Amino acid sequence: MLGNLARITTFARAPKKTYVMRHPIRSVRMMKRRQAIRHAVTDPRAFALMAAVAAVPVGIWLGRKLLG
Repeated sequence: MLGNLARITTFARAPKKTYVMRHPIRSVRMMKRRQAIRHAVTDPRAFALMAAVAAVPVGIWLGRKLLG
């Protein structure tokens, strides 16, 4: 598990110029993964919106169950 976390943090950072010169193929792959990780993280407001959308039907269902 710690190895996976270390690998993800290295992908989140940009490779240095010397690494790019020594390992061109690896560095391009690393940069693509870095971009994918950055775009995979969404805005916190999106999570709040999804929670609200999920809470409304649950609230309606609970209200009908308890009140009526």
